Amino acid sequence: MPNHEHIYYLRKGVKVWNDLRKDESFRPDLKGVVFSDVLKELKEPDGAVHLNEINLKSADLSTADLSHIYLRDSILEQANLQGANLLGTRLERAKCSQADFTDATLFGAELNQADFSEAKLRKTILDCCELEGANFWLADLTGASLTASEFWTAKIFFGRNSTHCFKNNVENSMKEVSSVSEFLEVFKTIKNFYTGLPQDSSSDFTFDVEEEPVFYFRGHTRDSWELRPSVMRKRN
Repeated sequence: MPNHEHIYYLRKGVKVWNDLRKDESFRPDLKGVVFSDVLKELKEPDGAVHLNEINLKSADLSTADLSHIYLRDSILEQANLQGANLLGTRLERAKCSQADFTDATLFGAELNQADFSEAKLRKTILDCCELEGANFWLADLTGASLTASEFWTAKIFFGRNSTHCFKNNVENSMKEVSSVSEFLEVFKTIKNFYTGLPQDSSSDFTFDVEEEPVFYFRGHTRDSWELRPSVMRKRN
């Protein structure tokens, strides 16, 4: 059962809630709450409930129904959202690092620029989500469903510029090599581009896999093909 006093605070609006969280040290207990029902008085004329910028850090929101709630720029760090319903929820730029979304539903949610670093997303439904610029560094996505979500538009590994397409650099996009040593130099150039190491680094091509991304290189049968693995190609 949720804490009814916490629901009462929530009904006062985002500003009152956030002020209370500054003055009082409490962990919000809102498990199982259907937000659209308990916050009817906060609904806008279009029926939407706006909780943008709300501080729900470390909150227990397990099995709660937050579907279609506006949570832009909200704080959900270390929150428990196991089994929660976030169908169509707006979470742009939300801070969700280390939150637990195990078995949660985020179908059709807007997650652009949201931070899910180190979050648990095991068996989470992320179908049809907007993910541009979302941060999934070190997130656990075991068994997650990503149908029709362009996951390659998100940040999925550490790097100085992980969303930048290296082939757009004209100098390096089409480079012929005639020896293995030149081939390895191309690898080093790409690695240095993403990790921010100096281009003239004298270090060899090894690094700690726990701190930096591991790169895999493969070929194509035709030079006209786009440089994208088959799992990321759009299909009918």
